[in-house]
Amino acid sequence: LREFGDAEIATLIAPRRLTVFAVPGPVETVTREIGKEGGAPGRLVSPDPESVAREAAKARALVAPLGADGWLALVRPGECKEAPAGLGTAARRLKGLTRVPETASREKRLVKGMDGFSQQLLALSPAARREFMSRLDFCSPEAYDRSAEWYRDYYREEIMGRIRATKLPLNPRSRVIDESAAYVCYEVVLDVLPDFALYGYLLVPKALKPGERRPVIVAQHGLSGRPRSLMSPEAGGAEAYRAVAPRLAARGYVVFVPQNPYAFGDASRQLQRKANPLKLSLYSLVYAQYEQMFAWLQTLPFADNAKIAFVGLSYGGKTAVRVPPLMPGFCAAISCGDFNEGVTKMASTLYPFSFVFHGEYEMFEFDLGNTFNYSDLAGLMAPRPFMAQRGHSDGVAWDEFVGYEYAHVRRLYARLKMPERTAIRWFDGGHEIDVDSCVAFFDRFLLDGR
Repeated sequence: LREFGDAEIATLIAPRRLTVFAVPGPVETVTREIGKEGGAPGRLVSPDPESVAREAAKARALVAPLGADGWLALVRPGECKEAPAGLGTAARRLKGLTRVPETASREKRLVKGMDGFSQQLLALSPAARREFMSRLDFCSPEAYDRSAEWYRDYYREEIMGRIRATKLPLNPRSRVIDESAAYVCYEVVLDVLPDFALYGYLLVPKALKPGERRPVIVAQHGLSGRPRSLMSPEAGGAEAYRAVAPRLAARGYVVFVPQNPYAFGDASRQLQRKANPLKLSLYSLVYAQYEQMFAWLQTLPFADNAKIAFVGLSYGGKTAVRVPPLMPGFCAAISCGDFNEGVTKMASTLYPFSFVFHGEYEMFEFDLGNTFNYSDLAGLMAPRPFMAQRGHSDGVAWDEFVGYEYAHVRRLYARLKMPERTAIRWFDGGHEIDVDSCVAFFDRFLLDGR
């Protein structure tokens, strides 16, 4: 929609003839029961005749300088003639000859054919991605980082989409909502854009000395999560997060737990559907939130802005491979409960964990099969440290898919002669964070000065 509305598309037909019928069309409402699987809800409605007329007038005006007259005809309601009786009789006779079972089988064959075509593309996609990523320069970590910038920009602009609107002043508001022997927890709100804010929890260790700056960990929730989800179970935290925020704060890190817009079920999924025609996505909103977050962290006298790291579970794990690699302010990232062969998970009709069979209809991103799988996105984090976590019983995928995809990341870091800067943590668990390995990873790269 940044480039084409109906009027602009219509101009591609000129000077050939186009007739636009501004008459009522089919109306249908598609719903699904709460908690049930299925496609996206929505409404099919007839456009307002006056809006059709305005768009037709715009198309004519766009083509007018070319001297193309009379190429677009607009038929308004009331201007259509009734079909002659003879035609109606013929239609009724044809309807009686229609064989419905053949229609159903034809539809089945068409769907099967489209599926077969897409599955063939899926099988060929690793080679397409390998060719796409072939510009990377492995001569040195510095050369690699420079060459990776083209890919970071491509993903940011062409797939994720970036909001270019001017940000509002930060206008930070905070209040104390919790306190322990180790930290004070603040509830924080920052302005981002009109009607769009960043909300979250800030955990500040009590052991801070005057003038001391501590590394910051951004800990991100998953689908339908809240900042409170990452707190202790006694404070309303969800079991899967293993109280990661207070445990990191007790370790001495400043911890920020932002609220991201993937919440409220279909409400956030509809945000994705509205964003896509504008060449944006939910991650565009997350990126804008984090831009404000970095600006705010720079104002905190106790935050070491050279050491800001990221950990996320589930949808937060998706964010870990999509946003921190694009933002140089993040010095390390951990993806928990999500890292896997993501293109197969998106598009395959062979495996039970595929999004094709589940209700998260907003997951699909433009052209990933030909551009970026998880390993390619995680590779854009290099030479900064990256970790993936995998619980053996996590239903996100099978271990084999996770190991296959992570092998590409390990090889990339090895080619850069820094295999010690990446790791995968396998553990006997499910869709959850293994906090001990997170702490060890962050300690190694944020506290040991490596």
